[in-house]
Amino acid sequence: MAFFTGRTVSAREVLLKGSTSPLFVIDQGTSALYLPPEGLVSAIARGDALDLVGDFSRVARSNEVSVSPIDSRDAVDLAAALASRYELPRRPLAVPAERLVTLTHLTYVRVRGAYTPGHFEESDFEGVKLSRHDGIEPRRRYVVEGFLAPHDGGPLHPGYNGAYLRVLRIEPA
Repeated sequence: MAFFTGRTVSAREVLLKGSTSPLFVIDQGTSALYLPPEGLVSAIARGDALDLVGDFSRVARSNEVSVSPIDSRDAVDLAAALASRYELPRRPLAVPAERLVTLTHLTYVRVRGAYTPGHFEESDFEGVKLSRHDGIEPRRRYVVEGFLAPHDGGPLHPGYNGAYLRVLRIEPA
């Protein structure tokens, strides 16, 4: 069932087979975009486009997705519908570095800490592993904003088994 239907685009939630959390779907013409709502940070109308920011790694998308061209009124109305439905824009929870590893569920965070790379199977940022390292230098402090995904408690496997911080933004502290 669609929670938004416009002239050129509609949006609905779906639960795909084998999944435990829903995705929301934006249907535009004959194409569809599937995104996890728990990773959505903002939805902004920009002319004939809807710009979405969030952690979309679960569906192999970049952190910034633009849906266009769509009717400009649809862009405004869909941004409002998404904001209302998912309480957007989300604000990150400020977490002290020493508490980062204690979080037990997917959480949008902002944390200040040191990047200390080592073996690829070890944590590299305050007890967790960063999802990306582009443009950062070892043994420097950074402010990182993103989604902390704790270890799910499942069976261990070869490689890194700890929590990940899926980076949306990173800047020098």
